[in-house]
Amino acid sequence: MSWDEYHRKVAVIDAVLDRAAGTGQVAVPYADVPGASTVFASESDLVSALEAKWSVLYRGFLEQEAFEGECTGASPVEIARSAWDRVDAVQPALRRLIDHNSPRGGPALACAAGDVRIEAAGAGGGPSQPWRTNVVGVSGPSGVGAEVGALMVLLFFAFVLWSLY
Repeated sequence: MSWDEYHRKVAVIDAVLDRAAGTGQVAVPYADVPGASTVFASESDLVSALEAKWSVLYRGFLEQEAFEGECTGASPVEIARSAWDRVDAVQPALRRLIDHNSPRGGPALACAAGDVRIEAAGAGGGPSQPWRTNVVGVSGPSGVGAEVGALMVLLFFAFVLWSLY
């Protein structure tokens, strides 16, 4: 994807979100936004792009909340809820469009809370251990696969931030 194509997609996504926020509609305004059909092959491609935008925003806020949660002692569920609420505050129409138009359905907050990773210091100031929570509480270290996944997410965020400047 070229920079021009990227910027056209971002402009269409922003126009879709502005229109949905202004009208309160839950259907994706694919036909109502100029250029949407030229930038996205289908409405489902646009919904996928909206999901990607939500995911990037959520993961960014989740990182911030997890860092702050280490200082305040917030639970993983509180961290997930706070990150979720911050995305809703920044883009109120985004979650509504995804929940009503995604064939996979929107993720439930309980599932999102399961993705929270907090760094818990080991006994005696040892190395940090990744922990994963589920709906009922902390279930233990998430393993090497989660570390690789976390590294990939971090690299993705670095690329996104780099591409914005």
